[in-house]
Amino acid sequence: MSSQEIKTEDYFPVVQELFQTMADAGLWDEGMTLVGSWCFKVYQNYCGVEFFPERTLDVDFAMRLPYRGKKVNLGDMLKSLGFEEVINHADGTVFYRSGELSVEFLKDRVGDGRARGGVYEADIGIAPVAVPYMRVLLTNPMEIKARDLGRVVVPSMAAFFLHKLLVASERRKEDKRVKDYRQVEAIAKAILADPAMVEDVQRIAGGLHKKWVKKLVTSAMKGEAILDATGAVLRRAGIVETA
Repeated sequence: MSSQEIKTEDYFPVVQELFQTMADAGLWDEGMTLVGSWCFKVYQNYCGVEFFPERTLDVDFAMRLPYRGKKVNLGDMLKSLGFEEVINHADGTVFYRSGELSVEFLKDRVGDGRARGGVYEADIGIAPVAVPYMRVLLTNPMEIKARDLGRVVVPSMAAFFLHKLLVASERRKEDKRVKDYRQVEAIAKAILADPAMVEDVQRIAGGLHKKWVKKLVTSAMKGEAILDATGAVLRRAGIVETA
């Protein structure tokens, strides 16, 4: 697969180098997953998701823990690529910055886990930030290989769809909430075109806690005016009843 659009993105050469660094360290095989808006760009360029311009300067990676692979130091790797380590003293989180581009590492939030600041993971040399619902993405990986992109692991589109729907309604900032719902609807349109992906939505949703499933439905209702395809996916997957 190849794409012309993604190569025109700001900082694409740097992002491409990041992906190659992950591959060279064997991290794609040990639970590293690209998430967030750059993941969505991969879907747009390589998975037939509706294209619309959306500039993003954040690259988010999620890591499955406990880490079982060969000991590495991701912080040092990023510094060797020209990134500087930045500590947010307000909440204790750590991210990496090169110019306008920032890289953040995430992990699933277990238990109450209200603190955002991450515990330092010595075997991978980073302190990933604990965020809710991340297990939905980490337990449903999908590998993509492309000439322009290299090798990258992203969540399945069904997992991304459900996760984004869960977090969208909890956004405090209106612009981020609108952005999330726009991505949800674009992914939903692609899912509707593939019965196997609808089945994947049903499978993943079937393994979620009942409270999370209720949140999915509530979230879809909040964005009802713009979520026609989303509602159709939820009905076909049996998550909401057909009228």
